[in-house]
Amino acid sequence: MSLSRAGCLLLTVLVTGACGGTDIPKVTAPTNDTPATVNRRTLQRVDDVATSVQPLDAWMGTTLNDVLRVRVLDANGHGVSGAAVRFARARDGARMDVTNSTRDDTTIVVTSDASGVATAGAWMLPLRDTVAVVYRASAHLAGSESSTIHFAARAWRDLSQFGGSSALVLDRLPVARSLVWAILPLGTFGTDDALPSADALLLLRTAGPHVIHAVADGMITEIDTAAGAVTMRLRDHVRIRIAGFSPRTTLWVGRVMNAGDSMGTVDASRARDGVAVRVLDATTHRTRWVNPERYGARRNATFFVRYLADSLRSQMFGLVRRAAPDLDGRIDYDRGGRLVGSWFAATAVASTNLALSAATRASTSPYAALRAADVDPSASLAPVALTFAYDAERPGQVRIAVGSALAVVLGLRGVRAVAWEDPDPADVDATRGVVRYHLYDTDDEVRMGRADRVLLVQLVASDTLRAEVVAVTGSETAVFSSRVVTLIR
Repeated sequence: MSLSRAGCLLLTVLVTGACGGTDIPKVTAPTNDTPATVNRRTLQRVDDVATSVQPLDAWMGTTLNDVLRVRVLDANGHGVSGAAVRFARARDGARMDVTNSTRDDTTIVVTSDASGVATAGAWMLPLRDTVAVVYRASAHLAGSESSTIHFAARAWRDLSQFGGSSALVLDRLPVARSLVWAILPLGTFGTDDALPSADALLLLRTAGPHVIHAVADGMITEIDTAAGAVTMRLRDHVRIRIAGFSPRTTLWVGRVMNAGDSMGTVDASRARDGVAVRVLDATTHRTRWVNPERYGARRNATFFVRYLADSLRSQMFGLVRRAAPDLDGRIDYDRGGRLVGSWFAATAVASTNLALSAATRASTSPYAALRAADVDPSASLAPVALTFAYDAERPGQVRIAVGSALAVVLGLRGVRAVAWEDPDPADVDATRGVVRYHLYDTDDEVRMGRADRVLLVQLVASDTLRAEVVAVTGSETAVFSSRVVTLIR
């Protein structure tokens, strides 16, 4: 008898229906009434960060005390003392220095304390001169197959040599002063951008090409070649982003730039082409949005002219094109319970999803130099947004801007002006019922007579809006149809 046939005969004795045959009785294994005891132990991350995806900031040369921490738990969730936890440093990338020379430079075994907490405090982030990079480590129970806890620590160069926490004063512009003929304030709208811009725009007299210079000493923290943008950290709390130019190929994240160094060139071939400048100051907190957590780094946006030296600041304010006393412009128009401000397609946006998206984009950045709070979520927000705001240059004129993704559903795209007699969105609340906005091209200064189309809107709650675009004919009696779109703050 072959081995395969013997195996088949054996199985037919033990299991009904194996290898054919339906009359063989089923035989089961004897039961064990005594439950097996398993000494299960698990690890729990101990820190103030909600997810291990987000890198933890630390200065280069800093010991990672109170960062790489885990708690060993028993099957009942109680801390276990005396358990051996092995912390391991990822072998790829630059090495971490270890202060304890008796231990291997890639692993550290630590015993948990009385509360079950084990801390790897021996590693230091290396003293590198230019690179901002994420260093990865993990923890698991020694000799166990328990799940692994992952850590990521981002090493920053100490910026104290660039001023640290001192006030920032800029002595120069990114282009020659003689080239700038006008400045557009914060809050302008792009063709397909439904959020007011956090950039100021320097309009240039001649097409170029012109050299773009670093405006101060600092370190490059992000390079976006698609947008032609370079971000530098100039102080512990201040970053500046210059966009709309072609960065030099010799730039890299972590490179130190001195004021006046060449970063690339700009060619302003169209009338409104220019150099976009954005200052992100962590001491600035825009809180007028109903849900400010949606806006990430946009909450720190500040008009760059405020940081110029006295002799240059007055000249630049004189070039700002804005018919209002507040020359800075605005990007946060929300008012609770009113139509004015930004709304988002309810089916596409949730604040938790945006936060997760920001954290994911930060952790997967090819330059590993971002935090979730550093990310401008406009790439996710703008396409699904509908904004009721005012023209940045002429704040008395209402503007309605529709994102590219929402436009597919709504049937309206870009930025529109409204009829002069249409209500101010700051005055529209839930008591107004259905409101009609007659839409015109933004260059139409008359805005009377026949409009292009009509936008029906209704606040059904303080944080819920219905909107639908209808034809001009019959618009005064039109009601919402199945094409209505629901939006939220």
